Amino acid sequence: LKDDSGGMVIVALYNQLPGGAIGQQGQRLADAKFPACTRLSIAEPFLKVSAQGGRILRVDSPGDLRIGATSAVAAISKAKAEGNALVAVGEYAGAAQFYLGALHGPETEMCATILANRAQTYLKLGSWGLAMCDAASVLVLR
Repeated sequence: LKDDSGGMVIVALYNQLPGGAIGQQGQRLADAKFPACTRLSIAEPFLKVSAQGGRILRVDSPGDLRIGATSAVAAISKAKAEGNALVAVGEYAGAAQFYLGALHGPETEMCATILANRAQTYLKLGSWGLAMCDAASVLVLR
């Protein structure tokens, strides 16, 4: 994470990602949830020092994060493409997170397409209610 003055810090996201994802899967899901150029405000940051002596910003609760709009449509298109790539290899939970990340401020038509894609991933996951909600939203948007 880069702050407004250009400083870099590692952010440890506790209780933020589905199923407690860690490692590469956790990184992919975090990238989807917080695409490049996303502005974050942290309500109760907890600064700690890692075993290696570096600074880590720990965020324990999802409610502590306020997500602002991304600064470019390119980030939305990239998240959509990443989600599509994950669908192609059967990683539907990861794809759903990329589609969710893509929903931060797109144009209405793109939003409808992304919701339709996410509805498809929810169907593959057997999450019928979530799929129905996204499909209904697509009908409203179109």
